[in-house]
Amino acid sequence: FDDYPFVEDTKTALEAYLDGRPPTTCREVFLSRDRKPLTAGALYQQLDEIAAAARVTGPHNPHAFRHAAARAVLLAGGTLKDVQEKLHHTSIKVTADYYAHLSKEEQHQRLDRFSPMRRLAAYQEELTSSEQVKLERDKKSRLRLVK
Repeated sequence: FDDYPFVEDTKTALEAYLDGRPPTTCREVFLSRDRKPLTAGALYQQLDEIAAAARVTGPHNPHAFRHAAARAVLLAGGTLKDVQEKLHHTSIKVTADYYAHLSKEEQHQRLDRFSPMRRLAAYQEELTSSEQVKLERDKKSRLRLVK
């Protein structure tokens, strides 16, 4: 697992799955009920059954999960380079063309989240009262120097 950039929860879930599955000589991770490698068709069928049971109406195929995960990385502050490497795209242009389109609301949320002014305000709130007094004194000193 060290060769793949899994989050700890995914690594733990995969390890638990592998520890609990019946012994096999297959190198593939996911197996069918008859202990053979899971085919793409069987995977789609399982996803259809799970989606129906969960009343999912939107896309629920493996590619939709890949797309959703890539967008989640971007919305959480990851870069196009992070997504390109994770998805093994040969060109960052491919990544940008398919994953970098954010709605206006998503753009505003990201800009607000990463705003330098917001970070400065949060930093100032974390200061102790004596640190805030010193910061204000330093600001006034700098203003006097400018005048």
